[in-house]
Order: sequence, then structure tokens, then C-alpha cells
Amino acid sequence: MALTKHQKLAKELQNVFIRLKKFYDKVTKNPDSIQFCFSPLYLCTICPHCISNPHMTENALETMVNVTKHGLIHFSPNQELRKICFSKIIIGMAIFLPTYKKSKIRINVVAIPWKLEIENTSKSLDNLKKAYNTALLYCASEHEMSEWLDWFEKDDRADSLTNIHLEIINYQRERVILKRNLSKTSYQDFKKAIMRFCGKWKLDKSMKTLSNTKFAPNKQTLIAEAYEKTFYSLKKRTERHHDEFKRYWKKTLENLIFKDLNWSQKKIDAFIESRFPTKKIKKTKERWKSSRAIDRQTYSSFIQYLSKKFLKNPLLNKCYGEIILYLYIAIQAAQDPDISITVKNMLELTTAEIKDNTIHICNQEIEITEGLKNLLKAFIDKNALQRQQKIFPNLTIDRLEDIFRKASSEILPSKDSPILPEAFLTFPHSQDNIRMIAKQRKEMQKEPPKTYYKSPSIREIKKTVFKDKES
Repeated sequence: MALTKHQKLAKELQNVFIRLKKFYDKVTKNPDSIQFCFSPLYLCTICPHCISNPHMTENALETMVNVTKHGLIHFSPNQELRKICFSKIIIGMAIFLPTYKKSKIRINVVAIPWKLEIENTSKSLDNLKKAYNTALLYCASEHEMSEWLDWFEKDDRADSLTNIHLEIINYQRERVILKRNLSKTSYQDFKKAIMRFCGKWKLDKSMKTLSNTKFAPNKQTLIAEAYEKTFYSLKKRTERHHDEFKRYWKKTLENLIFKDLNWSQKKIDAFIESRFPTKKIKKTKERWKSSRAIDRQTYSSFIQYLSKKFLKNPLLNKCYGEIILYLYIAIQAAQDPDISITVKNMLELTTAEIKDNTIHICNQEIEITEGLKNLLKAFIDKNALQRQQKIFPNLTIDRLEDIFRKASSEILPSKDSPILPEAFLTFPHSQDNIRMIAKQRKEMQKEPPKTYYKSPSIREIKKTVFKDKES
């Protein structure tokens, strides 16, 4: 008896999970190990004119690993840790940061106290499980297994320990500059602003008039206080006959506040808005909370949950199989933040809009992975590709919402609001268990978080791998 299209889809979906499991079995042959991570407690520069990079040598790392291992086996007060270090494979690594603070160390002398973090088997397995869940989102064929990393590379690099550390250093530097700018007095700049705005020949008269206003600074008024006075004077619409000058003075103060900071206008506006909100904060409706962008792990959990239901009985659970296709098409379309797709657009997709490795939706051509192409190929007959047949004949908006509410009640913590279909139309982010406003997530895609270091080149990676094999 010939298989139905939902049974064929189930068979191909099962192959997706089998391929992924085989791939992870290869890369995790020996997860039962313990890792020693050595990192410097503080970083130093030897010469004030150049940044040094005193990396640990392989021999030094090997010695430190062995010394630490034997020290823990014989002297650790934790009996369980003693047993683990005695029985498990030990992997040692040194973590370096590319920026170094000035120190009082004498020239040509390097002394870095090393901090040790021990990563046990359970933590390694948790990381591998997360990587597995992330890889599932790509829906890879047998030849695409390593390519899914490109999807999340920018986010992962920005979220790395090194980048976070450097982001904090940059934030602290900016904070020092802001504090310095805000704590300067504003009276002399007020006088200069009047001269530029009114002209030198009107300075005395204009100074006398504007000095008596409520927003005018005195000789002790700081820039921060002057900006606050001017801002609220404009907002409350007091002394309106001076509004034109107030706007000019406000802009002058903004230039003084953000002097020496290489900030975009968008970042400046966001900073000011956070301190002096101009818009009324509206209460977020439950519906909009449920439609916010979700993280990768949650997205993957839904795919696994729905796949389990579908594979149990493809004929009775046709909706679940179609929703899996819905999710895979949605995530691949969401890679482009400029494409805005609604649930209605998704449900109106027909077989005529599928062309080899592309799907046409909302006048856009979306390239899909080979894995998804195989799923669609199994689900759609060759003859049906030319006809206007719906890809999701068993799905409606109400049915989708109902299934996602039920899935949310089983996947999410009990107090969390359910996730609705709209949430899956925005590309997932990397922050676990956080729901992000879709607009904010799309802005992050357009302007990814700044990365302060360069990742190693393919050539460097290959050189390291082949060197390890030879040894």
C-alpha cells in the first residue's frame, strides 16, 4: 500500500533526527571528561607603547594540568572531586583576553596569577545538548551539518566570554567620559550659545534677558542640571517665547554631554529617552507578550515536542506535521529582517510557490536548506508543484493558536504566558528564557552587537587540527 504524503513527511523527518544524532555521536565520542580552564586574574602590559600577549606555552599548560590534577587527587577536601580527577579524562585549556591593563610590573618581567575553573561532565553535556538543539533549527541534509553555525555566528561571537569582558571595559570607559562631561559647569557654554544664536552685538542685552529665565544656568550649574532644566521647560511649555533658543541650547548641551563618545544618533536618542522619557509607557497586553521573539532553545523545544506527537501517528496527527513545516519555513524566512510575514501569508502558501531550493512569499524569494527541500519534496507530489494546492490544508489560525497554547503549557514554566504562532516569524535569539520585542530583535539582526576580536581563520584551524593529528 502506497504511503500518504504525511507518512512520507514523517519518514523524512525521522531521517533529519537520525542524521543529527549521528553527527553529534561523531563529535562527542568521549564527553565523559573534566576540563581545567586557566585564565589570568588580571592582564598586564610590559611596555607602555605596545600591548604584549604573554600566552602560556603547551609545556607550561601540560605541567599546570598535571600539578592541579595530582594536587586535587591528594589534597582536595571534596571527596567527590578527588574521585572524578582520578577516574576521568582531563582536558586542559588556557583562556586569554586580547586587551591588557597597565600594571606596576617592571619592564621585561611577566607575572600573571592564574585562575582555575573546573568544568565537569554534566556542564559539557548541557553545552552539547544546547548545540544539538540549535543545529536542529537549521534542518540540515547530510552534507550541510557544519553549515548551521553561520546562522548564529554573529550572535555567538558577541555573546562570548571575551567579547562580554571587552564590552564591559568599553562600557566602563564610556561611563567615565559621560560622568566627566555631565559634571562640568555650563555657564560659559550658555554664554557662548547666546553669542552664537543672537550675535555678538546683541550679547549684553540677550544675556541679561535670558539669564533671568527659569531654565538659565548659574555659575555653579552642571551640564546635567542645565539639560534637565531645559528639557522640562520645553516639555511643560513654560516661557514659550524662548522656545527657539531653548531648542538650540538643548542641542548644544547634548553635544557637550556626548563629547568624545563615538555614538550614533540612534544610541544617543535611546540614552536620552531612557533618562527623560517622552512617550507614555503603555501596559503590555498579553497577546503582544505571547507574540514576542523567543530564544533558540525554546524554538527547538517546540519542534521536538511537535515532532514527537507527529511521528507517533502521522495519519491521526496531520496538523503537527504541517506545523513543523510551518516552523522550518518561518525560521528560514526570518533570517532576512527586512521580510515581514504574517501568519495569514504563511497559511496561504501554495505548491506553485515552491521552486527547487527557493520559496516565493510576499514578493520575496527565500533560499531554503537542502534538508527542508527534502521535507517538502517528500510531502508534495511532483505533479502538485505546478498546481495551486495549499501546503497547509489542515491548518487555520485558530487551530494553530490552540495547538501552540497546549504545547506551551507542557514546555514552558506554569506561570509563563503561552507562545503564539507570530512569535516564530522572528529569527530566534541566543538569550535563554527571554522574550524579546520583535522590532528590537530585527534591529539586532540589521546592526549586530559589536565584536571586539577576530575569530581564527579556516587556515589557522586546519593547521591546528593537522598538527594535533600528526602528534
